[in-house]
Amino acid sequence: MVAALAASATLTAAPAAQALPVTVERAVERTCQARLLPAGTPGVARETVAPKAAGVTTARLTGSAGDWDLALFDAKTGRLHNAGATAGRSEQAVALAPANRAIVAQACRRTGSGASAELKIGFYQPPAPAAEREPPAIVHVPLGAGRTIAQLEATGLDVTHAVDASGADVVLYSAAERTRLLAAGFTYRTVVPDLRKADFASFRADRAYAGSIRASALPSGRDSYRTLADYGTDLKGIVDKYPAVARRVEIGKSLEGRPIEGVELGGNVGGRDGRPIFAVLGAHHAREWPS
Repeated sequence: MVAALAASATLTAAPAAQALPVTVERAVERTCQARLLPAGTPGVARETVAPKAAGVTTARLTGSAGDWDLALFDAKTGRLHNAGATAGRSEQAVALAPANRAIVAQACRRTGSGASAELKIGFYQPPAPAAEREPPAIVHVPLGAGRTIAQLEATGLDVTHAVDASGADVVLYSAAERTRLLAAGFTYRTVVPDLRKADFASFRADRAYAGSIRASALPSGRDSYRTLADYGTDLKGIVDKYPAVARRVEIGKSLEGRPIEGVELGGNVGGRDGRPIFAVLGAHHAREWPS
């Protein structure tokens, strides 16, 4: 249900966008999002920005050549906001930050001969919420008695994947959407009255659990979800470690312009020798981004 945190408000661009030249003389293979590195660390360039208003900070890094990664950290605590670690010279990352709280954009040149890059920083401030705006909520809508899932989806409301013969869960973002649901002839029962509050409570519980153990019972020992940058780092690590049987593949770009990438595995990798193949896809459910 993480997607609900974004709500539906339109972001407005502030005029203080910046384009900053970046130079990293030496390439060093590392995990850029692992931690905030000291200024002057080989293979790394840092730029610090301080949004004047609370909102969204976006960063786009484009290197001249090679493989570059990007990570955004809180300048005071060193906590990672977000990162990009796909293969190639272009990365992007987004941070939610309070006013006057400095953010460090850490650009890492991992490979390649191109020492220069451009870092574009944008600041976006959401409109002030209306006083009467209610928090997003999950409601359960009964089906049957002539009411079908097709009719519910036709309302244009956010019908979740929680659907069975008896009903469906729907995310409502405003009083107007509640009115639309009722006007279409449906009834509902509130399941989660404040989705933002519930999500943040879940995040706090996850963080408390991660801090209470040294390693989880998973084979990897991880005590938190992998991020998108973690997946990119893992994929690049497979190709780097096993070049004889692994190669990177890219099948297109996402709506945000991120590469949709993967790894092909096999002897004579990349060769067209007529052997049967199969594909394994991941992270394809809208509400299950850690999949």
